[in-house]
Amino acid sequence: MNFLENEFIKVSITSKGAELKSVFDKKNTYEFLWQANETIWGRTAPVLFPVIGKCFNNELLIHGKLYPMSQHGFARDMNFEVIEKTESKIIFQLVSSNETLLKFPFHFDLRLSYTLIKNKIVGGYEILNTGNEMLYFSIGAHPGFNLPTKKLTDYFIEFDQTETDERYLLNEGLLNGKTETVFKGTKIELDKILFDKDAIVLKNLQSKKIKLQSKNSTYRM
Repeated sequence: MNFLENEFIKVSITSKGAELKSVFDKKNTYEFLWQANETIWGRTAPVLFPVIGKCFNNELLIHGKLYPMSQHGFARDMNFEVIEKTESKIIFQLVSSNETLLKFPFHFDLRLSYTLIKNKIVGGYEILNTGNEMLYFSIGAHPGFNLPTKKLTDYFIEFDQTETDERYLLNEGLLNGKTETVFKGTKIELDKILFDKDAIVLKNLQSKKIKLQSKNSTYRM
């Protein structure tokens, strides 16, 4: 396990998947991250690369050839190397190998960084194309948050721009070509019913920042 700490927060990150495992508020003695209950969801904050979501038949078609590709990609299950470490910053690296080329025929150098700035943690992504052809990829974060109360309706997601958007509906994890309006304005009011149709997939958003917010607390992303 790898650690960063200052007077405000203490952070732990595992080399497997360069995954955040804990973001602990020292002043309020509060853990911000979901703590990987295997009976519900056994991860905390996986990084998704080189795909986000699920591929049809768990296969990716590249240059006319099919490659095996698990949901959200393989990076979250691979060991990263720590290439830089200070008291406030750590950088992890995953480079393409014979193992990754069997699943994803591109050469790459993926670097993930975490930096503490007072009571904030800033994540960074850098993907270098080390091959001779165009590198196609998706990358994303999948953090689970430990909410202070168990009542989901106490919370909402707030966007920094006014949005009128639709969710793209899924069947067994795959886009089915259908959409429905999920919110208008700047807020999505959270409720378990929202997730009866799987994850909320949004496109064409104008916002650059979102908040997971209640009357008493705010997570900024």
